[in-house]
Amino acid sequence: MDWVVALGKPLLVGLVLLGLLLSTAGYVLVRGGWRLYTVYQWRERAKRRSGMSGKAWNKDRKELVMG
Repeated sequence: MDWVVALGKPLLVGLVLLGLLLSTAGYVLVRGGWRLYTVYQWRERAKRRSGMSGKAWNKDRKELVMG
């Protein structure tokens, strides 16, 4: 039963560190995903408002491609 008590402090430190690491990773992933989604929607809305629906924007050549 002493081995259970001996695990107490290292287990507590490990769980706290794991919690901090996973919560930080989750925050970064959700924030990044939300940013990607928002930027995509923003660009799609800008295309619709500028009358570019049905046309594609060639990012490499920076020109419209009529489709």
